[in-house]
Parts: sequence; C-alpha cells; structure tokens
Amino acid sequence: MLLSSSNQIKEECIRMYLKGMGFRAIERVKGVHHTTIIIWVKQLGQNLPDAPLSENIVFD
Repeated sequence: MLLSSSNQIKEECIRMYLKGMGFRAIERVKGVHHTTIIIWVKQLGQNLPDAPLSENIVFD
C-alpha cells in the first residue's frame, strides 16, 4: 500500500521521535512544526493499550 506524501512525512517524523530525536530537531530536519509532531505522537499514544497495573506484573 502506498502512503500519501503527508502520511509518509507523518510516519517519518514519528519514527524519528521513537528513535530518540527531539521535536524541535525533527522540525528543523523535516520542516514540520514541532507542535504538529507533538499532536501526532499524542494521537498515536491514545491508540495504544494501557500499561498493565504494577500489581499484575510478575517478576522472576
């Protein structure tokens, strides 16, 4: 499946963030405002499942 150029830029920005790059650094490289990138990351985070409660985690 081919991504539109805007979706491709969004994916690239999110990947850069996940690899440890800061929002403003991504802004400088990609030309996308840092608040837009923050919104994208927040939207992605809302789609993730909640972390398990610490009492349900078993340590070996």
